[in-house]
Amino acid sequence: MVYVKDLLKLACFRTFDLICGQSGLNRQVSWPNIAQTPSIREWLVGGDVILMTGVGLQITEDFLNSIIEQAAEGRAACLIILINKEHIRKIPEGTREWADRLGLVVWG
Repeated sequence: MVYVKDLLKLACFRTFDLICGQSGLNRQVSWPNIAQTPSIREWLVGGDVILMTGVGLQITEDFLNSIIEQAAEGRAACLIILINKEHIRKIPEGTREWADRLGLVVWG
């Protein structure tokens, strides 16, 4: 079995920072899932490693909090957010706190 903490050891993820949700590092990983829609509930199967670039989405703190909530409800393993100046510039403190409360690991 593969867990979120195992992904942190992979070279491809070394450029990402663990932003929040350390309590979720022991979540089991099942498969990767790309999220580029406002709702991800219908796509989650549990154990998802969700990748999000924000392309084509209106990124706000409320939107990110909704994605975090949907991911946690769908038993996702973690959320990897690609931070860049054009789409998702940063992860707001309120979003970090929400992910911590829900135990969802977020990298950026």
